[in-house]
Amino acid sequence: MTIPEQKSLQQQQAPSNPESSSSDNNHAAPPKQSHVPPDVRVPPEKRTKAHAHPYLQGNFYPVFEETTGQEGIECEVVGVIPESLRGSQYIRTGPNTLHIPEEQFAHHFFDGDGNSQVDPNGNVSIQPRYMNRYVRSEAFKKGNKHGPILMSIGLFMNGGRSLWRVVRESASHLFKASLYRFSNVANGNTALAFLGSRLLALQEAGVPWEMTVPALETVGEYYFEQEGQKRRPKLIPIPNSEACTAHPKVDPKNGDTVYFSWRLFKPYAFYGVISLDGKKRVWEQPIPGFKRATMSHDFAITETHSIIMDLNYALNPVKNSKLGKPLVSFDADAPARFAIIPRYFDSKKNKVLWFETQSCHVFHTANAWDEKDRDGNVVAICMVACRSERFVADINLWTPSGPDNYGGGKTKEEFERSYVRPGDGDYAHQDPDATYLTLFRFDLQTMETRLGRLTKGKGISEWEIGSDALQQLDETIHKRCYFGPQIFGSEALFVPRESGNVELDEDDGFLLVYVYDENQIRDDLVVDPENQVTELWIYDAKTIDMDKGLLAKIRIPRRIPYGFHGLLVTKEQIQENKDLVARRSSPTAI
Repeated sequence: MTIPEQKSLQQQQAPSNPESSSSDNNHAAPPKQSHVPPDVRVPPEKRTKAHAHPYLQGNFYPVFEETTGQEGIECEVVGVIPESLRGSQYIRTGPNTLHIPEEQFAHHFFDGDGNSQVDPNGNVSIQPRYMNRYVRSEAFKKGNKHGPILMSIGLFMNGGRSLWRVVRESASHLFKASLYRFSNVANGNTALAFLGSRLLALQEAGVPWEMTVPALETVGEYYFEQEGQKRRPKLIPIPNSEACTAHPKVDPKNGDTVYFSWRLFKPYAFYGVISLDGKKRVWEQPIPGFKRATMSHDFAITETHSIIMDLNYALNPVKNSKLGKPLVSFDADAPARFAIIPRYFDSKKNKVLWFETQSCHVFHTANAWDEKDRDGNVVAICMVACRSERFVADINLWTPSGPDNYGGGKTKEEFERSYVRPGDGDYAHQDPDATYLTLFRFDLQTMETRLGRLTKGKGISEWEIGSDALQQLDETIHKRCYFGPQIFGSEALFVPRESGNVELDEDDGFLLVYVYDENQIRDDLVVDPENQVTELWIYDAKTIDMDKGLLAKIRIPRRIPYGFHGLLVTKEQIQENKDLVARRSSPTAI
């Protein structure tokens, strides 16, 4: 397909109306179709009324069809796709529930089988195509054959009245898991990583699932085994008993893959480092000092250390049941704790350095680095993370608490309350659900922790300078880009520009983001499921605005539900994976 010339801003508007496509796009063939995969036994629901649960309404509702063929569906382009993206694939995963629960049953945004969507670029001209595939995880295959096996996360987040129900359903889950030889709880619905020539679909409750590129076919489990090794099956599957975080980190200098996992039972956290050649430099080292099972979704690394977070969204069934709180609940009275360990941590030789701050929650980190003195000694560890005063309430919706609403989320009083702006150190009166990029500085000499809002580039920050001054800095330095009325975006992924041997600025690259126009929804229901449009917008990261920074819109003739995390797989990585698949299929391969 010929790439059209750059359109004016006026021609780029109304992105989600299928009839507004440019007439100068040449179609080589009609779009390929989607269908429910033949291996899916669960009949998809076609609704005439929206589901009652907020995360099963509108564009949160799952899609049941996969695109046919291995080349996907051709997509129109408005604008110009950057040349350095040629031959690459933007892949994203998210929760896509195979079994739609009844209105009164527990459900959570984090539930749902993994579903990967990809926009690959052709090799002759930059002709984007779209495809989507279910991650054929064990949870998917066994649930598809025998009915739901995994419990909803929402069941644990419901009030204390559900304790015995949780116990009963837990016993049922373990019985079914043993009966059907179900051993890996992870379903690949959270994030993706490309490690050791493999694309991995990740979910932190279990072992990663290996996928191929560009076809997105599921190969099987992969837990950093050497080629040809087999994992020993577990008799009873306990969530997180053998797991990898959804956000492993790769050291850009030496290629180390660093990961951790949190567990339901003591010692609650484990740590590992895999070298570039696949050797286990640190393998499942327990991290002492964790006092309970706590949800710690992300972590951070520097050149010399790793930062593991012991936060306050924790499982405490007995205490919380007595208080009438969810079994997994946020503890606002306990401090947030941060473990600093050396990169190649040995629990028998190295000491864990523990730091504390006032109670908070962090879903994701953005960066971390070593602060050194003039002699090159590390004197502090710095981390930038997205901090909130508590576990974000609106994510935490589980089961009905009334005829028209669901438990969790902000209370009516919280919605009506006035909150102070950040910058004065008045954490008690800030919006507890608002998330801010925050700089944590862990001083290795004084063992003190300092917090600040990040307001300038290159690691410089202002420490609680006052809300008015911070607001002025925000307006001067930060840019806000609005997609448009009723247009909502998913996670934006930064992709650095290809540089060769030229040193580039750290923001020299592109932002890729899926956007969806909710004018395609009426009364929380998708009104025309067969004629839906989602778009992938590509921005220049240096000039993020609609006038100059929006380089291209890729118009995908399908609905892509709101999901979680993605990554860009380069053409070189695609070839690495093809070579790996070829070696495996060779008669002489091990």
